[in-house]
Amino acid sequence: MSNVIRREFIKQSLGVAVGVCTGFGGLHALAAAVEKDKKPGRKFRYLGWMVGLSYQTPRPEGKHPEEMRRLVREMRDNGMNLLSLMLISYSHYDNHDGFCWPTRRKSLRCYRDEHSLNANEKTEFLGEIIEEAKQAGMHVQLMTNWGLWNPRRIVKGYPKAAVQQRADGRRTGWLHCPDNPDVYRCGQDVMLDALEQYAERGVDSYAIEFPGYGECFCSFTREAFARETGETLTPQWTQANPAAFERWKQKHIGGILKRLVDEVHAEFPSVEIWLHTACAPGRGHSPEFIQKAGIPTVIPYMMHTAGDFSDIPRNLRAVDPLPAVGHVCVRSKPFKNYAIPPKNPEMIRKFFDAIEQTTADNLAGLMFFNESCVSKENRKAVYEGIQRLL
Repeated sequence: MSNVIRREFIKQSLGVAVGVCTGFGGLHALAAAVEKDKKPGRKFRYLGWMVGLSYQTPRPEGKHPEEMRRLVREMRDNGMNLLSLMLISYSHYDNHDGFCWPTRRKSLRCYRDEHSLNANEKTEFLGEIIEEAKQAGMHVQLMTNWGLWNPRRIVKGYPKAAVQQRADGRRTGWLHCPDNPDVYRCGQDVMLDALEQYAERGVDSYAIEFPGYGECFCSFTREAFARETGETLTPQWTQANPAAFERWKQKHIGGILKRLVDEVHAEFPSVEIWLHTACAPGRGHSPEFIQKAGIPTVIPYMMHTAGDFSDIPRNLRAVDPLPAVGHVCVRSKPFKNYAIPPKNPEMIRKFFDAIEQTTADNLAGLMFFNESCVSKENRKAVYEGIQRLL
């Protein structure tokens, strides 16, 4: 981050803090915030939690408003300024399933999580939490996966939506195809519906994970490939031309991302669109086409594995020159159908050691996932680590 951007961010943060200090710790808290901002060399623009509003929460109804209010206060008192709100769960990975806000579009109602407090119009509370987070000086973000939906439920609203298809015709079972018109329409509807509900309450950005490819040879992808290249998409062609195939995927997904960004900005021009990605081969993401799509910030994965921090410099290089806010997995327990090892305080401390040694110019912040299933010990280690960076 440049010194100019850093100074401007600090001035904005302090301006907000003056206005809200009495509600979050009074003059003592304000004095502490000012003292922190006097320290030279502030490195990060964003530090915060990504919170599953239902995903991996211990109760069927998901998060309660009281615990979200406590979290906002806790974040501000520990130097955090980014709150990312994950508004979806998929039962393949969790006991919860569906959208956890009161969706307005009729076609999305089939996938509303009826157990979620926030998904019910009468008990919805997230709008007030967003306003409180903004008053506390936070950058507030909405987040949903894009295409990671329960296939059995989503087709009730989008009848032709389908997951990606392998070369042998079998379905992959988890990631929907962005070339499928019903899939694209669903992904667009999800973003617009959530923003129509919450944008005016104080949303700064909307983050998506995907669209992209796992593996797809469905008719829609083959038609898109033929239209754009003049070639026939076959497993033999992809094996003989791996670099050309990867380049096509990057350009093609970049075009889909640009269309999405343009459509969202037509209604919500001030909301930034961020992308969860490490720009690894296969998904169809590259910094060049992500930039052209109008996406200003990416969220590369960090500490997914246990005890190996080589993904930090590797993933930062892969997304360069885009500003990166690291997606840092600090979850305390293993999860269904998801081979990500649990983390402990010692791993988290070593992660911060690695971050302090990172020289990448494009590391703009850290987002810790998932606050809803983090032990007290891991939470303490995160906050202690953040103090090292302020």
